[in-house]
Amino acid sequence: MLEYPYIGKVNATFDDETIREIVLDGMKIIYKIYPNSVAVLMIYRYIDFDESDILLD
Repeated sequence: MLEYPYIGKVNATFDDETIREIVLDGMKIIYKIYPNSVAVLMIYRYIDFDESDILLD
């Protein structure tokens, strides 16, 4: 993911090009792309989680 941070799709909850998600082994990983790094915001298994509860800086 660090080499190709834009491989994930834009997360619909935040509608921000720098906040993306990928699904891996039934887990959704939401991450934010910064100029020199990537920060994982949330990892969860269940689809019914309300992503709008995630607090961003």
